Amino acid sequence: MLLAIDKQIDNIIKIEEIESIKIRDFPNYNLETLQKISNKIVEKILGNYKNDFVALEFLDKESINLSKDYMFMQGHKLEKIIKDKIPKLRKYNGEDKLKLEVINKVFEDYLEFIPKVFYNVFDEIQKK
Repeated sequence: MLLAIDKQIDNIIKIEEIESIKIRDFPNYNLETLQKISNKIVEKILGNYKNDFVALEFLDKESINLSKDYMFMQGHKLEKIIKDKIPKLRKYNGEDKLKLEVINKVFEDYLEFIPKVFYNVFDEIQKK
């Protein structure tokens, strides 16, 4: 959901079967389409990456596979690469502004795409 903060991502990635990729349509896409979008985004950000994947399960129990290179990259390094590859995201300058914007957008508009591990962390914190 990195690109959830952008209303239109057609100018960032293209997928042949989809005429226009819009964030607002994500809840209507099937898992195969979401996987293709995810793969294109990771490819855009990392370039060539190993085909070593880990499942990312969402709260609605659906899951997609993400590159381990992407999932386990140090956050500040990943953010720098993202901003280098997608310059319009540089407007979120400063410590954690991009991450917070993405998290806020997902929590406000796309609850079904909250990663289950993210939810579990907050659930454990509340239990303490």
